[in-house]
Formats: sequence, structure tokens, C-alpha cells
Amino acid sequence: MEFSCLEELVEQENQVRFLEAFVEKLDLQVLQFEVKELKGEGRPRYEPKVFLKLYLYGYLNGIRSSRRLEKECKRNIELQWLLNRLAPNYQGILRTFENTTSIAHIRPLQILVLRLAA
Repeated sequence: MEFSCLEELVEQENQVRFLEAFVEKLDLQVLQFEVKELKGEGRPRYEPKVFLKLYLYGYLNGIRSSRRLEKECKRNIELQWLLNRLAPNYQGILRTFENTTSIAHIRPLQILVLRLAA
């Protein structure tokens, strides 16, 4: 039996590597992309960049459903690499974008990602 790491399974030219580099270079505060704080109880929240990567990946691949994104996080090697094996549930995905104060700032990022990824 041969084991391999995610790094080896994701090709250098794969779009997830582009998304990773793109989102990591963004200053979300400058873009006014902020997530409203939820209750202080429970597990700590994921970083907004995790959800932005997930959302942009879904946009590029025609995945709009938060339930389907949750499923893809668990089975899709590309997403596991992109999110460092984090797998937010559909409620967290949905709540993040419902509670985002600057959802309008995501649309220009979608357009830019589509142009750059082409």
C-alpha cells in the first residue's frame, strides 16, 4: 500500500493553487470584507479566508449549495488541500455569508478570479 500527501496529489497547475495564492495575497480589511461576530460560545470560528476560498472554489466549479460545498470539503482532494483539511458544515458556510457585512465585495472578486483563472 502506498501513501501520499495532499501536496503530491494536487498538480502545480491546478486552479486551487491559484486560488490559494490569490486569497492569501488579499488584505480583507482593505477590501472591507468583515464577518460579524456571532455568539462567543461554542467552537472558535474559521478564518474568513477559509470561507472565501471555499466560496470562490464553488463559484469557479458551479457549486452554489452550502450542503454540496460541505460534502465536497469531505471528499474532494482539491478542496482538502485548499482548506488544509478543514471541513466546515453547511450551516457554518451559510451563516458566514449571511453574516458578512460586505457581501457586495465578493462579486468583483468573482469576476477577477474568473478572468485571471482563464
